[in-house]
Amino acid sequence: MTSFFTFSWVFLTEMLKYSFLAAALLFLLSTMALLFVIFCPVKAGCSIRASMRGQRAAFYVAAFFGALKLEGRATALTQSIWIKLFGKKITLSSMEEDNELASEALEEKNKAEAESDSEVVKTQTFPSSEEKPSEKLKLNLAEDSFENIPSENSLYIQKDEAVKISADNLEEPSLEETLVDSLSETLTSESETNLDSSFVSNAISSEDLAQLEAFLDEEESHKTAKKEAKRRFKKRMLKKIDKISNIINSVKRNYTLFKPVGKRFWKRGKQAFELEEAKLKLRYALGDPALTGICQGILAPAAGVLRNFNVRLVPVAVFQGESLYAKSELGVKIKPWRMLDALVRLVAEKPVFAVIKKRFL
Repeated sequence: MTSFFTFSWVFLTEMLKYSFLAAALLFLLSTMALLFVIFCPVKAGCSIRASMRGQRAAFYVAAFFGALKLEGRATALTQSIWIKLFGKKITLSSMEEDNELASEALEEKNKAEAESDSEVVKTQTFPSSEEKPSEKLKLNLAEDSFENIPSENSLYIQKDEAVKISADNLEEPSLEETLVDSLSETLTSESETNLDSSFVSNAISSEDLAQLEAFLDEEESHKTAKKEAKRRFKKRMLKKIDKISNIINSVKRNYTLFKPVGKRFWKRGKQAFELEEAKLKLRYALGDPALTGICQGILAPAAGVLRNFNVRLVPVAVFQGESLYAKSELGVKIKPWRMLDALVRLVAEKPVFAVIKKRFL
């Protein structure tokens, strides 16, 4: 019995020892891998090619000194993305088309468009036996006579005669008629005012006065309610304005507080990205050799100027025929340890740490 307990105790201690060693080894390997990932730069870039035949674009992202690489390429007819792991290519997605099939489809499309255009032209043509609408219109206009159209002088004479007849028919009123009309108007106005006043005095009674007082009270209550609503609206708007002003002031305070922090973070973080030399290769041939020579004389000094801006321009002039080939390459080198250093220092800043402590701790 004692031997069984001793055996089990020894077995457990050995298992704990080996498990601890395995955990320590795993932790060591993981830390080494993490350090390798952190201190291993990542390269990314893209290239664009243009020529008389077509265009092509490509990109790549390489890590672990080129052991793991993601690449992609796209043209007018093909698109493909693949991964290279230690030189072994693994295709993720590809869309390729046969150039012959594409050319046949384009030819069929062009034929269909040409046939449709010919049909439209046929429908718009006129037979020789029939007359065109434009010719018929011209003939009708030529056949019409302009004898029945009145002249301008006859129109003016008719207008003058009509004005004279209307002036003769009108007669000026006499003095007696004007006096009678004015007296009748004054008498009618005075009688109407007297009738209105007598009607109002006879119509108002006690019930009408009560209704009028109720109406006036209701109108007064409406006015007071309106004033109260205006006062509440002004109070609410003042509260909103105060709230907005407080937000603006807090934004100003935070901006003045975090502006130097952001500048320091940008100064440290931009060191993690290093732009490589941009390459631009240009091979061209114009129709006239003299023009080609002039362009080469302009581009050659420009290439020397662009070297100061980390751009390498290589112009190649060809003096036979007409051709154009351009290829541009742009790459960037990313340093993860610089990014990690910038993030750690950003968190260690007093304003940022105070915000994190207030929100999460």
